[in-house]
Parts: sequence; C-alpha cells; structure tokens
Amino acid sequence: MRFSVGAAPPGCGGLSVQKWKSIDSMQRSIQALDSSPYSDSSVDLESLPGKLGNLSSHSPGRRPSTRDSPVTTDARYVFDDVELRASERRLLIGGQVANIGSRAFNLLLMLVTHRDRLVTKDELIEAVWPNVVVDQNNLVVQIASLRKLLGNQAIVTIPGRGYKFSVPGVQVLRAHELPRRDQPLAAPLRHAPLLGRREEVRRVGELLRMHRVVTLTGASGIGKTRLAQHLCEELSPAFRDGSAWVELASASDGRLVIDALARALNLDLRAADPLPGLMHAMQNRRMLMVIDNVEAVADDVARVVHALCESAPGVRFLLTSQVPLRITQEKELRLGPLSVPTHVLPVAEALQHGAVALFADRAQAMDHRFALDDANVGTVIGICRRLDGIALAIEMAASRVSLLGVDELAQALEQRLDLLLSTRKDVPERHQTLRRALDWSHGLLAETERLALRRLSVFTGSFSLDAALDVLTGDESATPESARWDGLDALTELVDRSLVIVEPGEPPRYRLYESTRQFAAEQLAASGEEESCRRRHALAMRRIVLALFDQRLRDWDHAHAGVALELDNAREALSWALRADPLTAVMLAPPISWGLVTSSTAALDIWRATEALLSDDMPLHVRAQWAGSASIFRLPCWLPRRVEWARTAIDLWRGTGESQGLQLALLNASRLLAQDDPAQCRDWLAEADALNAPGMAPGLRAMRADVEAQAALDAGDTGAAIAAFEQALRAAAASHNSFIMQLLSRELARARMVQATSQPDHREAA
Repeated sequence: MRFSVGAAPPGCGGLSVQKWKSIDSMQRSIQALDSSPYSDSSVDLESLPGKLGNLSSHSPGRRPSTRDSPVTTDARYVFDDVELRASERRLLIGGQVANIGSRAFNLLLMLVTHRDRLVTKDELIEAVWPNVVVDQNNLVVQIASLRKLLGNQAIVTIPGRGYKFSVPGVQVLRAHELPRRDQPLAAPLRHAPLLGRREEVRRVGELLRMHRVVTLTGASGIGKTRLAQHLCEELSPAFRDGSAWVELASASDGRLVIDALARALNLDLRAADPLPGLMHAMQNRRMLMVIDNVEAVADDVARVVHALCESAPGVRFLLTSQVPLRITQEKELRLGPLSVPTHVLPVAEALQHGAVALFADRAQAMDHRFALDDANVGTVIGICRRLDGIALAIEMAASRVSLLGVDELAQALEQRLDLLLSTRKDVPERHQTLRRALDWSHGLLAETERLALRRLSVFTGSFSLDAALDVLTGDESATPESARWDGLDALTELVDRSLVIVEPGEPPRYRLYESTRQFAAEQLAASGEEESCRRRHALAMRRIVLALFDQRLRDWDHAHAGVALELDNAREALSWALRADPLTAVMLAPPISWGLVTSSTAALDIWRATEALLSDDMPLHVRAQWAGSASIFRLPCWLPRRVEWARTAIDLWRGTGESQGLQLALLNASRLLAQDDPAQCRDWLAEADALNAPGMAPGLRAMRADVEAQAALDAGDTGAAIAAFEQALRAAAASHNSFIMQLLSRELARARMVQATSQPDHREAA
C-alpha cells in the first residue's frame, strides 16, 4: 500500500511524528527520482519500518567493515573532463572545482575505486557513514547529486542490489603523472630544429582548423615524422587538453593500435573490445592526437579514427603515413622533398633552401670545423640534388663529411645504399641506414607492387604512363588488356605510397627518387628478369620517340619537346640495345640525335656506334631513316660521311616507295650539294617537286622554299631570295618550327641588307 507524501499512515509502528516528518521529507526527494531509469526501485512506505529496523543493527558500538572503504592516497582518477583528486579531496570538472559535499565525495571515490564491479548499498553505507545509523534513502539522495554533476549514465542502479560506476577509460595517475593541459600527454623526443618546412607548418595549421583528420603522406625519410613532432609541440597550447604523441611503428593489428592510443592517454582499457571505452574516454576531450607511422596498420587506424571522429568532436588528428586513410574526414597533405637550388648560388642564398640548410646544420653538428663557403657550396648543392632533397638521406650524407670531405662524398654517392647511415642513437632502427629505410617501405608492399617497383627501376628520370604500362605488362599469362589494368592498379598504389612520384603537367609524368630507384634496381637484378624488363623498356622507348620523330614536319616544337622529355630513357634504352638489339639501336639513333641538338659530340658518338651495326638484313625504311638523318648531322669531321649518306638515303627511300621520306631525302641532298653539284641538285629538286601532293607537310614546304631562296641568293637575285625566304617562314610557322624560323629570319634579314646595300652576298656556308 502506498501513501501520499505528507500524510502519516495509521499504525506508524511506534515511530514518532517527527520521525515520520523526516521520512516524509525523504519521500519527497525520492518521488522526484521515480521517473529516472537510473533510480532504484520505487520505495514502498509500508516497507520503511522494516528497513529502518534493519538499519538499527548498525549500533554506535559496532566497528564497521573497512574492507571497501575509500583510502586516501595521492592517486588521481581522470575520466572525460573530470578529475577526482583523492588526497586533496577535490573534484574538478572541466578544470573547475565542483561543489560537492564530503559524503558525496566519499561515495564517488568508493564507486570509482571499485569501478570493476557492483558495489552493494550496505558496502557504500558502511564506507560513507561509518558508525552512523542512516537510512538507505540518504544514499539515494547522494547518488542523485552525483548524477547531476556527472550525468545520469555515470552511475547505474542495479535494482535491489546496489550501484556501479559505468564510465569507461578511467585514468589512474599519481600526482607527478598527471598530464599538464598545455603539454602533450605523451610527447615525442625533442630533436634538432625543424629546417626548411615553414610553409608546410603554416599549411598544416590551416588544414587542422578546417578538417578533423590531416594525414601527412610522403616517401620514407622525406621528413614526415620530424614535421609532426614539431607540430605536436607547437600546436599543443592551442588545445584545452594539449596534444598526445602515438607511435605505431611496432603495431601490427587493430588491438595494438588502440593499446598505443590508450598508453599515450594514460587510459586503462580492460574490456574485450576496448574501442567503445576509448570512444567514451575521449568524447569530451579537446586535444590534438598525433599518430606516427600509420602505413603498416592503415586500415585499422582508419576504423579507429573514424569512430573517434564520430564520438569525440573536440579531437583533431594529425597522422603520418606513406598512404592516406581514405576516410571522409581526412585531408591529405603530400609532403615533398626539401627545396634544392637548381643552380649554384651564393652561400647566403643557398641556405634559404631547406636541403642545403639541413646539410650544413648536420655537418656542423658532426664536425664544428665544417663551414659552407664559396668553395664547397656548389658541391653541397649537387649532393642535395642527387639525394632528391630527401631529409633522411641528406642527414646521413652530412654525417659522413667529417670522414670523407665534401668532394669525396659527392663521388661516393653511387654507392649510397651502403654509404649512408645514421650516427645518431635516437632514431628508429628502420632509419639507421638508407637501405633499411627503403627496405621498410618495400616490406609493406604486396607482391604485385614489389614486382612493379623493381620493373620501374629501368627508367631513368621521368617517364610517361604509356611507357610505364609497357614495362609493367610482362606477364604473358595475362591478356594485354587485363595486364595493363593490373599494371595501372600497381602504379596507383605505388603513387599512393609515395614510392613513385607524380610530376605536375598535362599529361602527368612519373619518376622514382634516385635512392629508391637504386634499391629497386638491386631487387630487379636479383629477380632474374632484368634482361626481359630492359627489352620491354627499349621497345617502349623506340615506339614512343619514333612516333614523336615522325611528327617533326608538321609540329616540330611539340615533337622536339616530347623527345626531350624522353631523352634520358631513350639513351638508356640505346645503351642496352647497342649490346643486345642492333635493330632497336639503329632505329633509336635518328630521334635521339635529333633531340641532342645542343650536344654534337654525344650525337657523333651515337652515329659512329650505330653505323657499325647497320646490316642489309634490316628493313629498308630503317636503313633509309638512319642514312637520311645521318646526312643532316653537321660536324666538320662528319662532312664526307654526310654526302655519302645523303646519296644512300635517296636510293634506299626509292626502294621503299614512301614519298615523304624520299622527298625529304631529295631536299636534304639538294641543300647539302648545291655548291658542289648544281646540276644533280636541279634533278633532285625536280624529282622532289613531282612528289608534291595535297596535304604536303608544312615542314617539307619550308625546306623547299629555303632551298629555292639559297639558289636565288647564289644567282644574285636577292628579290627572289627574299620572296622565297618569306614563303619558307610562313611554312615554318605552320609547322610550329621555332628553331628553323630563327634561322630563316636571320637569312631573310641578311638578304634584305644585301638588297639595301646592293652588295654581293657573303653568307657563311650553312
């Protein structure tokens, strides 16, 4: 039977009216809690006399049990934004002291210290009200006051039994272990000053203001960790709860990821599934979490970080990884190499570049006698450039200066994988040598990606997607189409892991850092497939540069720029072909020599080397192309050979029946022998004119007009020469041939000068 509050029931069991007033007041407090899902079972007033009778057993003379009494220690309990300081008997919420009575404090301390189990009502009463006869409703009131401070879910009622503290992730700390709000909970080791990353520091700060998750990606040794260490320290004061550093280099699965985060936050997570506890512990935090070396467990980190983004809106994440997480909250910032001067600069200007500043700083740290000066600055810049501005490699190289000196170090870089190692003891094992750093990245790859990386090592400098796919598709068991898709997938993954670098441009080009290329080349040599891979590379370069070379009469500038981009790889292919594939070597000679317009000596070496490989077994058009191009090459020592090859080219092109090749050979020969055999030249010009057809390449029209202009000058007809030069200029412009346009412009100006002065032409022989 239940009575209304304030009315004394009949048969009050001998209790005084004053006692019933006290019970009435208590009942009013309880009534307000009846609707709460966290309250104890409703109180039946008919049972109160019995309950009060039970309480009388706690006589003043009885010594209560202290088995579960809260013990005053220097321990501090931290959860969410709450801090319970046992020795100081203070409760801080959000850094502010909360107004809490001594009974409520003892009660909370009892519940928190026994948070791993249910605490019965009798245990709580014995601990909080020792040697006092008290009604259990006092306990209910104190629980209610704690719930107002901590939230209803902080303390769960187990009806008829007791209470349990339900907040997970409680930190148990000693006084000296408490995290300072303006310092990282778990801070990285302090290292030397950050050099050359001012813009990146600013950019990351901007990104963290706009995005929950920022991931620094980049190649191994590029400087991701050092930048993150700097940001962890510098940005900590901007967050109420500071920053925490989490190292994942040794983590191998999802559970270890959560363990690492919990250790950094001094959390005690004992549940079988610790993620909910971590989410709850961080839900009210305002802090920066910096997580280093994510790549080995990227999928696990993605799951955890995504969950924490949902549950902890005040937490920002800064990650370092070779691959992005690919979650919706993430913004990736790909970290590039340190800046390196493109040419030799004065010392003060060179030190404005991060790579040079880092080298000088580390070299001086190893040997105080080292100084960057005018004598060595050029060599240091060259070293930094050959190391691609990679911070780790530059640090290692600088540490060798005291032993080798700058000049000897520069010469030894070809053996960089064995030469470069760290002398510092505070760097991870994987960064102790350059080889180990690369091996770490290589070990994270799937087998298809390792295969792709070692095959790409045949490239020198930048390469196109088309060339890369030709080299990657070496699996003859797959169809060409499926093999190219597989190759594209592998290349994409290598780009994501910053093992292959994308160079800006349209279309984009790709390259490997030189240290990575050398490491991958070792893997290729050990695989037994180097020869087949180099053959695919040579065939790819042959196809690409010949296609560009064929465009030179219609779009000279585009074709020449394209060959210039491919020149390093074409020469690498030629080097292999000279010993392994004579036909490919002969086919590569014309476009490579054409691309080497500023290096006559190198081109001469190519003509001489490939001339020895010519064979009658080779296709006519291959020999014709070689002969025609050889006849254009201008170097005094080659002049007798030019005439010979010009005549040979005409004969060979006639045999192919290809009109454009023949027309080009005839015009070249006519220009070359105009002075020595004018009659033969007139016959050749007539034969070339007979081959004219609609759609004739503008480059051929420019050549024909130029030959006509030169003949007019030789005949003393400057007016006709000027008209022919103007016609040649228009045709050269149509073929986008800026090189020939410059030559023709000079010839035209000279002809006009001759006309104006009526002086005989003293042109230099072209």
